[in-house]
Amino acid sequence: PMPGSVLDLATRYYKNIDTVYGPSAGRVCVVLNLRTRSVSTGLADAIWKKYPLGEDVKVTDPDTSAPARRNVDMRVSAEKAAQGYGSLENLQARGAIFLICDFALEHLSNRLATAAGAKADDVHAELRGNLVRGAVLVPSGIFGSLEAQNAGCAFFPG
Repeated sequence: PMPGSVLDLATRYYKNIDTVYGPSAGRVCVVLNLRTRSVSTGLADAIWKKYPLGEDVKVTDPDTSAPARRNVDMRVSAEKAAQGYGSLENLQARGAIFLICDFALEHLSNRLATAAGAKADDVHAELRGNLVRGAVLVPSGIFGSLEAQNAGCAFFPG
């Protein structure tokens, strides 16, 4: 439910699979269900620049030590990747699927609209149109989790 750690857990899982079974490209797929406070992880940089997401979800940009104005989970340095830190970009390259909870997105849009003096419906539509590449919008995180399990995924609450 919180930003950051879900990406590290998914990265560690891929590394564990590789260690035990060998390179897994194309044979293993991680499905990340971004919901509650982690829904912001699934939003593109344009939204992070426009709205005070860093303040809302309490994410600091490590480069500036200020509230993030970009999706800091999009990519990590090669050094951090070698240390096991996950990123959206690296997980996408491995074929990971990102489910974005629309219910949480609606709650986020209400908070951001209040902060920006905008209409919540307009902000919600804008958030929906600015998901990270390849993300799939689902009605709710519960729906996404159950549908992934119905498709054969194992559930690990991270």
